[in-house]
Amino acid sequence: MSITDMINLVDMRTIFFSLIMINSCCTLFLLYLWKQSHLKYPGVVFWVANFAFQVAAQILISFRNLIPDWISIGLANTLGAVGIILGYMGLEYYFGKKPSLRSHILFFLCFTVLHGCFLFIWPDLAVRKFLIAFFWLVINVRGFRLMLGRREESITRYARPLVYVNALSALLNGARILELFIKRGGQQEVDYFQSGWLEKLGLIILLVLIVALAFSIFLSLDKRLNEEFKSQAEKYLKLFHESPNAIMLTSLKEGEILEVNKEFMTLLGYDDDKIIGRTTREIQFWKNPEERGKYVGLIKRDGRVRDFEVEFLKRDGEVMTGVFSADAITISGREIIITVISDISKRKVMEEKILDISNRDPLTQIFCRRYIFSRLDQALKDYLEQGKIFSVSIMDLDHFKRVNDRYGHQGGDAVLIGFTELVSSRIRASDIFGRFGGEEFILISMDTDKVQTREIINRILEAVRGSRVSYEGHGISYTFSCGISDCFDFAKEDLTVEGIIHRADSKLYEAKNNGRDQVML
Repeated sequence: MSITDMINLVDMRTIFFSLIMINSCCTLFLLYLWKQSHLKYPGVVFWVANFAFQVAAQILISFRNLIPDWISIGLANTLGAVGIILGYMGLEYYFGKKPSLRSHILFFLCFTVLHGCFLFIWPDLAVRKFLIAFFWLVINVRGFRLMLGRREESITRYARPLVYVNALSALLNGARILELFIKRGGQQEVDYFQSGWLEKLGLIILLVLIVALAFSIFLSLDKRLNEEFKSQAEKYLKLFHESPNAIMLTSLKEGEILEVNKEFMTLLGYDDDKIIGRTTREIQFWKNPEERGKYVGLIKRDGRVRDFEVEFLKRDGEVMTGVFSADAITISGREIIITVISDISKRKVMEEKILDISNRDPLTQIFCRRYIFSRLDQALKDYLEQGKIFSVSIMDLDHFKRVNDRYGHQGGDAVLIGFTELVSSRIRASDIFGRFGGEEFILISMDTDKVQTREIINRILEAVRGSRVSYEGHGISYTFSCGISDCFDFAKEDLTVEGIIHRADSKLYEAKNNGRDQVML
């Protein structure tokens, strides 16, 4: 039995029904691919439309001799042509070219008009077959130009599956045109489903090409996605390792360090092989370990953290201040924190210096009045909430105007500076000493009542009496008076900053009126 006999054994309607079913399955398959990739590749939807139009056209053709010819032949081939053009437009979008809608419409109209003429005016089956094959072949050639004209190597790689199928399609259409030229002459209208073995063979090859086209689209998308994923991965990996900020990947639950970049290692003085696989607690990353719990809690609640300021330790134990920004992500089902760290240690030092300067008296370099009041507010709050006692001493240099009159303001300034240096050397680090204004000073003594404070002030009084401030060859002597109040001078509900200062001030004037150079409670 020859090949032609074997092909003739297959019923034309069976082949055509298989064609419709295969096309329908491919349409559904491409619809699935479109849902997966339509945001990245808008051209895929045009391929889905192409297959859908081909199914519609083939269904109409299957009703030939049951419905009018203008539907089963004219409309069916028109739908098929629309589908082919949509498929080519999808190819253009897929390869980054904007379709020329005008040229596509003109091409479609030319085919439709010519096909209609040889269907209704000069019925000629051979010419219609030629027009259809020629129409497909033109699309094939344009597809070759589009795909092979791309110079980018990556595009060439993922275009290969489509190029191969396009080549087979072009061969099929070329063979059909050649066959029509060999037979020549018009072919009379016959029952399509009674066609000979050559038409059946063409449909069988077309069926294979349809499956191959759908599979080639899948392969092309897969290759392209892999290429782009690889490219994106390389780009983000380079961005990760070359970032000017320190970046760390850790597990959310345990804090296991999964990956760090170069800047992280430089910043903290580690080698990546020394910390990968260990937890942040194991390498003593956090100066205060409880900070991680707070940090993780914020991420669990909000999914991200921005500008989280914290102190952490370098490998050599140096404390460093950093600002963290982090996001929670999931990789292979595991919750991961990606953390970006900016070193602000120098900025913090500068900020503290600026703040310290703004809090100090320009002449004496002790605390200024504004800062003293802020510390008094805090001391009052600590007393009311935690019971931490404190006392307030107000000191005023005696007869300071005489010093200014005799030695000038520069001499007076020398005395003010000398006094602050003497007092500062005789008080505790926890005490807060500041200039209240002019020759008046204030001392906040923490965890000390006024009786204990009086002992300190008396020692300072003795030191001042025995001291001299050197100025331009002169030894300037001076004394001061002091009034003290503490938190026990008031009921808790009546205690205020203004009240305790007023009481200490009134005790100061008692000391002044009582002869100066003394302290009063």
